Amino acid sequence: MKIFINKLNHNSFSEGYIHILMNVLGITARIRIKKVNRIRVKPKYTKENILSRDFSAGVPNEKWLTDVTEFSIPGDSRKLYLSAFMDIYDNSIFEYDFSFKNNNHLVFSMFDKAVKKYPDARPIFHSDRRF
Repeated sequence: MKIFINKLNHNSFSEGYIHILMNVLGITARIRIKKVNRIRVKPKYTKENILSRDFSAGVPNEKWLTDVTEFSIPGDSRKLYLSAFMDIYDNSIFEYDFSFKNNNHLVFSMFDKAVKKYPDARPIFHSDRRF
């Protein structure tokens, strides 16, 4: 039976037929549950979402977005995190920083740098509201 299955053209059978063959042969799929390796933290305080998915701006420094992106480093067990600030007016990244820790300090230090860079700006500041 094994030789017969190896000679089959995989493109010529439907998914249902493959399921029937698997049942006849007693083959079952084992799907593992993906583990989440981070601690879920609920924020103590969140502001109302006044941006409401309106990702357009008429003038610079009207609306700023931020997010943190996780990178795996090949050959290293650590993860690298990139925090970036974007001005919606022209979709430019005007401030960014890297860290080996994904915490509030990463975003708050970026916010302090952005305020120093544009002291007169009073933008709507939007993040994904997780960390």
